[in-house]
Amino acid sequence: KRASNDGNDYGGFFVHAVVYSSLSAFMVSYHVHEKAIMTSIIPMTLLATKSRDHARLFIRLATFGHFGLLPLLFQPREAVFKGLTYGLFLLVSVTLLHSVEDNNDASKSKPSKEVLPLLTRYDYGTWMVLSILFLFNEVVYPLLVKPRFEFLPLLLISVTCAIGLTQCWIESYRLMKESVP
Repeated sequence: KRASNDGNDYGGFFVHAVVYSSLSAFMVSYHVHEKAIMTSIIPMTLLATKSRDHARLFIRLATFGHFGLLPLLFQPREAVFKGLTYGLFLLVSVTLLHSVEDNNDASKSKPSKEVLPLLTRYDYGTWMVLSILFLFNEVVYPLLVKPRFEFLPLLLISVTCAIGLTQCWIESYRLMKESVP
């Protein structure tokens, strides 16, 4: 953590502002290029170890952002590769960020047994919904539905990711406001 002469962390605030502004730009132009989410995920990695809230936001942002990129690999033979690399990335991210501690004053006064978990019920529910959606798009849809509704998988992924990324955008704003020097 690098602070200025007056003790304020302007660099951290700047990265928060970059993440929030890139998420804002992404939210305005979501329909143009889903790959643009990388402009938010990459700078968020710099903040992921700052606190549990930041680590949680990074995991959620990566969860929805990367899931929205999966349709770019559209060949049926790529389905296993997509699922494995996506799951492996999330597993490694959660494992590495699990040891991040809260840096706020309220958590420092609590005994270590009362530390909030990195993943919440919301996160596990999200992963369950995305897993079901992935299986539907890769297995059920090609076998049973494909001729009738050609763009149904893209619609389901876009709507699901848009809802999740909107929540990440709001959380990013909250964390940015809290980091104002």
